[in-house]
Amino acid sequence: QISPNTPILVKMAADQTPVLVDNPRDLSAMFADCVTERATKAHCIPRRGPHSIVRLFRAVLPQVLQPDLKGRRIRLKGRITGCEFNKVLEQDCGLKKARSRKQVLCNSGSSVFGLRRFRDPANPMDIEAIQEHFNRICMRYPVVSGWCSEDRLMNELSKTVSGWNKTLSQSSTFKPFVSSTTWRRLKNVAKCTDPTHLDQPSTADALPSPRRAITDPRHPAG
Repeated sequence: QISPNTPILVKMAADQTPVLVDNPRDLSAMFADCVTERATKAHCIPRRGPHSIVRLFRAVLPQVLQPDLKGRRIRLKGRITGCEFNKVLEQDCGLKKARSRKQVLCNSGSSVFGLRRFRDPANPMDIEAIQEHFNRICMRYPVVSGWCSEDRLMNELSKTVSGWNKTLSQSSTFKPFVSSTTWRRLKNVAKCTDPTHLDQPSTADALPSPRRAITDPRHPAG
């Protein structure tokens, strides 16, 4: 029996609700396919930050992620952390990390998922895809329909898309920076037929800047 003096973390671990999702990794992968899709141009989505897919997942289905207790750690059964969520996207969904040099994206984290875009609820074709995938999620995990309605999903996704597009608009020339190896992987994953759909970073960008000569005025060169 838990006494009133029991620490709050112990209470949460003892009073947690029964595990209703038997495979949170699978649900995470299905959610990613629901709200995003592969892109054949220079699209990307953030891995971290207010407009990231993991933040959207927490807003829609907080019951599947570990609670965020501001520095405190607690593990509840049947849940995954935000880092584990991103790893699922990379390992099970084929999303590839790319790194940006743009300072405007620092608030969203320095790395993104390249060649991926959010489905936009303002796009009729995207709406059909979102509805189809969401119905599959609810059939696989019936409890989700009680946690999140379709309208709520559309509303949260619209806010994420709007916020991310606003961030990108501050840098109209944004292109993800990727290494040569990652660049080849991204093209293979997307099965691109046009090799000019992204501008491959030049070799000079990867080289360190030359050192400037420092001359002591008391000892002139030569």
